[in-house]
Amino acid sequence: MEGRLGLAATVGVGVLVAGILTWGVSRRHETRVARSRDDAPARAPAPPSAPPLMPAPPPVERPPVAPTAPATRTVRVQIEGLGRPARGLTSTSFGGAGGPPPPTGMGSPRFRAVPVGEGKASAWVSANADGVVTFGDLGPGAHRIAGRRGPLAAETTLGEVPADDGAAAGASGAAAALRLAWVDPPASAPASPGVVRVLAPDGTPLSSFQIRIGIAGGFGGYGEGKDGAFTRMPHGETWDTEYVVMAKVGGPQGFAPTAWKAEPLEPGAEPPVIRTAAGRVVRGRVVDASGAGVVGAELHARPRDAQKEWTFPEVHARATTEADGSFRFDSLGAFRYEVEAKLPAALIAKAGPWRFDETATDVRFEADRGIEVTIRVVDFDGKPVAGAMASASVPTAGANLGFSGFTFPASKATTDASGSIRVGPLDGTGRFVLVVSPPLDRKDLLALTVKDWTPADGEHRLERGYTVRGILRDADGKPVSATVERKEENGSFRPVVGSGRDGTFTIAQLRAGRLVLRAAPYRVPGTAGTPGPEVTVDAGDENVELRLAP
Repeated sequence: MEGRLGLAATVGVGVLVAGILTWGVSRRHETRVARSRDDAPARAPAPPSAPPLMPAPPPVERPPVAPTAPATRTVRVQIEGLGRPARGLTSTSFGGAGGPPPPTGMGSPRFRAVPVGEGKASAWVSANADGVVTFGDLGPGAHRIAGRRGPLAAETTLGEVPADDGAAAGASGAAAALRLAWVDPPASAPASPGVVRVLAPDGTPLSSFQIRIGIAGGFGGYGEGKDGAFTRMPHGETWDTEYVVMAKVGGPQGFAPTAWKAEPLEPGAEPPVIRTAAGRVVRGRVVDASGAGVVGAELHARPRDAQKEWTFPEVHARATTEADGSFRFDSLGAFRYEVEAKLPAALIAKAGPWRFDETATDVRFEADRGIEVTIRVVDFDGKPVAGAMASASVPTAGANLGFSGFTFPASKATTDASGSIRVGPLDGTGRFVLVVSPPLDRKDLLALTVKDWTPADGEHRLERGYTVRGILRDADGKPVSATVERKEENGSFRPVVGSGRDGTFTIAQLRAGRLVLRAAPYRVPGTAGTPGPEVTVDAGDENVELRLAP
């Protein structure tokens, strides 16, 4: 303030001196003009001037332009008094940009900036290793800095960032700095909204667990919780969201996977509580065709969806059969289950996949000896293909979460120099999806998929694959890095490949025939341009040129 007052005083004195000098010069000029008029001879009066063609417009009054404060600014706050760097703990995301927030546990200090008055608060952020928190894109008004030590902890106010009048941050919104000390919240402060408590069967907070999210009857991803809590999705009740709490590998076991349906958030209400139970026990036996027990079979119990015909990837229970083929699954939830098995001695699941419902307590599974078949893989000229991979899987309905062999994937052997490979053991009476993939260095071959394959010895021929090469240019003819899009049968376009910095592109492993291509700019914010004209080419064409529209 003293600096501003000194500057104002200096400016005021300068203006006063300039005004005195200007008045003196103006006064001497007026005196000289008056003397010259007295000495000049008399002149005839001037004739009257012609009237104007149209009246002059009135002067336009323009409102004064007020200085504008920066639209946004960045504020960095040093947090002191935590006893250690205020570094946030890493948590597992539910699935990338645009997805729900990650679950967080207690003991992870996080901070946010809340506008004083109207406005939207910033997201909760962690401090760096030095205890510095950075808030970006804050408005020019005052903000209250709040902190908490985890989702179950109460929010505490640490201090306030003053309003920015445009002088402190500048027109570009330069960064400001502030030092605040940690203040413990009142003991009676309410917990943060959006938190769900999770308890073990004995009523203590569950230290760590896994979460599966279902949105509108579909699969929404996975996350993790710890220290007896997780943060649910915002507006989850509007999206018909369900959470399933389950044990994770290496975490506490002995509780049943539990489903919880999200309910509307009530302001000021206590966080909802999910109390897990000990779970149900399912006992069973695995026997062969003669009724003898199968020893050493590894079994995984995976939950099935209540309405849709798919099986989720996670494993709720694991077991290995004893000498008499007996096994036991502990702590299962109220779900339908599918049992994925890794059987010894070329055995396969008879009438598989093995399944049981949410009421089962005793089960019996039968195994049988499978068959192995030999297939030979050749190229379009009938020559053997070495290094090709072949696998057979059971076709399933529903989403790709339902395929078999998730936790025990089938081994993928490669063809030998003669192009031969053994596939199995398989059910000789079943129907499978056979997939044969060419080696990576054979871009001239296409993969083969036989959707309704009965296991049998035989030869399988791979079709020839073709390549299209060319260059992308902008409207001025200069090479450009952009996207090559291909026209589908329904008339829409989909990206297939991008060009390099020199504009060149390659589309490999195409079937014989014609295809329609066009150049399009990368779909990222700030990129201008529209797709270019369509170009029809034949698979195998070289020196194809695609251009962006002006």
